[in-house]
Amino acid sequence: MFLFNFDLHKNISNDFHHIAIVEKTYNSSILVEENDEEYYLMGIEDDPYIKGDIIEYDTYYYEYNNSNSNQKNTFDIFYKSTKASAYGYPKNINIIKSQKNIRSNLYHNVYNSQGWYRDFSLIMLYGKTDENNQFIKEKIYEIGIPHLFIISGFHITIIYFIMSWFLSKIIRNISKIKFLSMIVSLFFLFLVYFPLTGVRSFLTLIISNYSNLNKIESLSLVGIIFLIFNPWMMFTSSMILSFSITFMIYFYQPKNNSFIDKVLIAIFAFYISLPTISTWENSHNIFAPFLSIILTPIISFIYIISIFALPFSFLWSILDVLFYFLWLIIFILSFLYLPMELCLIGFYEQIFLILISILFIYQFKEYKWFLLNNFFWISILLFLI
Repeated sequence: MFLFNFDLHKNISNDFHHIAIVEKTYNSSILVEENDEEYYLMGIEDDPYIKGDIIEYDTYYYEYNNSNSNQKNTFDIFYKSTKASAYGYPKNINIIKSQKNIRSNLYHNVYNSQGWYRDFSLIMLYGKTDENNQFIKEKIYEIGIPHLFIISGFHITIIYFIMSWFLSKIIRNISKIKFLSMIVSLFFLFLVYFPLTGVRSFLTLIISNYSNLNKIESLSLVGIIFLIFNPWMMFTSSMILSFSITFMIYFYQPKNNSFIDKVLIAIFAFYISLPTISTWENSHNIFAPFLSIILTPIISFIYIISIFALPFSFLWSILDVLFYFLWLIIFILSFLYLPMELCLIGFYEQIFLILISILFIYQFKEYKWFLLNNFFWISILLFLI
């Protein structure tokens, strides 16, 4: 019996026609509220919906029940994290009333526009794909760098430090610089509907800046807060990746950020994420760590441009050239694709392998060439297998 195995289901509607409010959007699925109950809607191909939209649709609701209680998979965990009472496959979806505010207007403006800025920003800022940008997502996943194209703690931290650097040129008060940088970071989180990985980073920044706790202690406290708020949420793929990779970086603690440190962090991030990715994907690009080293600074720069240009639609067509060059780089590097096939694993194997990897890195963090040599031969071994 899995921990936190409590019943979340209440009064499930038996109607076929429904009117509900969109609570949260995912890629090809949404969470809605109807009569104080939340329902998870799957198989949505055209997805212009945003939080606050009132929609009508036809479907019957079904209670989710995985009879294999001894082997939880990633969808089991994710579904429970939504706290949905039931799920459905909606047809004939119509928006009765669109949400009208700064966030929804920005999203709809991006969604209804055309160009490379639109296609990349939907993926990078909102995690959305459609028939126009699906080919970009496929290449991103093929070469093994999807973690660089989502709003993560890394990106929010970049925004915070960029603002701190900029404000330090005009303000001398360190407390004011920290506070204003936090406000700007919070504003951008607001614009993109507070993705949980971004919230994780923001809370960690607040605690580490305004308490006596170090980074590891701050991150641990944030984990406890998330665990209390929604235990299932902590075991979703995105949160496991966010916390495990961040813990790995904090435990490794590169001092001078040398070239070998950058190489090792890219390799560590790949192998820390490998168990999680292996719960739904069995083919992995052996060159992914190398490509991450090349693309991390490029995509970080593009990401910052994307989010700062979001409120200024007149810039989007101008920036199309820049985003087109990003696509050319990704396309050229996609020829560096050498797949290694691994068996799909379950939730418990995922957690065990991540913990072992982090402990191994922590134990030998002072022996950089030893770590580099070991992960090199592990890569060769996995490829040969």
